[in-house]
Amino acid sequence: MTKFIKFYFLAFTLLTSAAIADEYHYVNVFNGSKAAGLGGAYTSIADDLSAMLYNPAGLSLSTVKSTASVNIFSKEQTEFTNIFSDGSDFTRDSFVILPGFFAFRKKEGDWDFGVSFAINDLSKERTSTDSITNIESSEFQPSQRNNEFIYIDLDNSAYKLGVTTAYRYSDSLSFGSSLYFQYKEFSTVQGSGIVSSIFTPIGEFEGGFNASRRIIDLQVSVQPILGVLWKTGNLSLGGKIAYEIPLRRDYEATATILFSSLTVLPPEMTPAFRIKEETDIKQDLPYEITLGASYQFSNLSLSADVNYFSEVKSGGESLEFIDTPITRKLNEVINWSVGVEYEYSTDITIRFGVFTDNSNGDIDINIDNQRIEDIDLVGFSTSLRTVFLKNVVTFGLYYKYGKGDVRFADVRSVEQIVGLPLYPDNGNHDIVEAKKNILVLFLSLDF
Repeated sequence: MTKFIKFYFLAFTLLTSAAIADEYHYVNVFNGSKAAGLGGAYTSIADDLSAMLYNPAGLSLSTVKSTASVNIFSKEQTEFTNIFSDGSDFTRDSFVILPGFFAFRKKEGDWDFGVSFAINDLSKERTSTDSITNIESSEFQPSQRNNEFIYIDLDNSAYKLGVTTAYRYSDSLSFGSSLYFQYKEFSTVQGSGIVSSIFTPIGEFEGGFNASRRIIDLQVSVQPILGVLWKTGNLSLGGKIAYEIPLRRDYEATATILFSSLTVLPPEMTPAFRIKEETDIKQDLPYEITLGASYQFSNLSLSADVNYFSEVKSGGESLEFIDTPITRKLNEVINWSVGVEYEYSTDITIRFGVFTDNSNGDIDINIDNQRIEDIDLVGFSTSLRTVFLKNVVTFGLYYKYGKGDVRFADVRSVEQIVGLPLYPDNGNHDIVEAKKNILVLFLSLDF
């Protein structure tokens, strides 16, 4: 089989399987103006309506009746190293304008009740890239021009709707609980190919290759959250435990491969190939424990959180023919965040935060057809709170960046399907270097 056909079996599977929604990180979107400005270091503060997510016990301390937080701009970029046949890189960009968090609260004595809607993840991608390579003629082969292309259309969303109850046990101690219903939807059509022209003395000959994959993954779950908040003097301590319980999954994958080869194919190989598979196998999820502390110094406050996600040992289930795991083991992850809030005046407050968003993936070359991303991210955030037309308005941004490795050994599952050695060995167990950066601008209004 020609070199370009081998390459594009590799590129197709590599790039179409890499773009599942960010299942490798837990800190995808911050909800609420104060939590976002502090980089998530908010568990021991929890004094606005986003407490329903971060620490439901804090709802008893809030004086806000309703809130709207909008992550008005989100841009994500991931660059893969040495993807095209000429050694050039491939960059993926996602851009979206999205809502964030909406909540309402009602107080009855020592009890507080709330309803909230949050968007945990929302991204859209429309990527199309071409790379043209000209190969000069030699003693052994005529001149050739290859037009390599990659295209990706992706839509990813995750929504949470929940109810919260909080009880003010005393002036210093509160308890709370939330129950969220979650719906996640991921859909994509991705592919790659080549148009290759060979110039010979008797004329020009063209061949080509196009491979695409369509994936739809719907998941439904519930997430109970328990929280406690203790305040004494200028010191506050908070804790939260949460667990996401999968209820339903509908996963469908369709792979289509079409090509016209310039060389004779083996008799068992056909120019058209298509597989469609479905499953309802669920991915087990970790439990989450967060501990936080904060201290108030006059008009300056410091806060810090430690966020723990447990290990998930089960996983590794695959479809029957597309032998790429659709469930996986999740590593134990610890993230931390530190925030600073400075009250410049009664109308202006400035916030800063630093945080981590570490990967839950671990590359293991002993796992067949493993698709995994191992990129630890570090981020910072900042926001400005002010009063505009008698309403409290907050605007700011947060940014994450990291480098690491991505493994695309699931390309070998296509070899098993077609029965041919299609992929060149990159000498590193199908591992490539990658870097990722994400920028989000947000706006919040309390009323």
